[in-house]
Amino acid sequence: MESAETLKESPFFVFLSYLRSIVATPLAAIWTLTYGSVAIVTLLLFPSNRIRDVIFHTWGKGLCTLFGLDIEVRGLENFPKPGTPGGVCLFNHSSNFDIPIINSAIFGSIRWGAKVELFKIPIFGPTLKSMGVLPIARANREEVLKVYEQSIPRVKKGECFALAPEGTRKDGTKIYPFKTGPFVFATQAQCPLIPIVVHGAWRVQSKGQVFACWGRWNNKVIIEVLPQISTQGYDLERRPELQDKAYHVMSETFERLCRENGR
Repeated sequence: MESAETLKESPFFVFLSYLRSIVATPLAAIWTLTYGSVAIVTLLLFPSNRIRDVIFHTWGKGLCTLFGLDIEVRGLENFPKPGTPGGVCLFNHSSNFDIPIINSAIFGSIRWGAKVELFKIPIFGPTLKSMGVLPIARANREEVLKVYEQSIPRVKKGECFALAPEGTRKDGTKIYPFKTGPFVFATQAQCPLIPIVVHGAWRVQSKGQVFACWGRWNNKVIIEVLPQISTQGYDLERRPELQDKAYHVMSETFERLCRENGR
């Protein structure tokens, strides 16, 4: 008798995955635009970080449910508790779905960095601004560092900024070398680094893929929040030590998850 997992890889379920992707993709766009509009109005009336947390979490849950993602989260005890200072979350970036997946799995004050060009898109741009997303001008390092410096008081009040140390989306086969920006931010803020390893998101929607979950009915994603890395006592001169430490623990965890969840 065939197992449930084998059946989900059969031509019938592959065909169903195509139908689901075609139907869910426009629904996801409608969900995001509608939720974005509601977020703008709600936060104008009730500006609150807790409301931002709820909006991010439920938006992510909605998108992941639309595409039937199977998400397992581990290590939540390592994420900052409400009422405590925040930190800089480091996540490996391999998919457009990294953000909704992490928001779905972790309910907390997670804020993101996004390309400054995205802030010019109607509805979407104002939504990013109202949700506290950082505008990242990739071609202007000085401007990025200025944005980080201005965000330090928000970290002290409990917000966590999720940044991709690899710089941009990769192919999901490994953890690629890290850039310095997030580590400069954490060092200047003297806040902890919170490594978050995402495994399997590239199967959901890899770079350049139009339809999420195309040809795959079952999509298992594992998120593991690793123990925090303290920056206390580190300065910019010792920043490479932090960078190497974070890279090592994230790479090691990613390889372990590859053995468990496939590559």
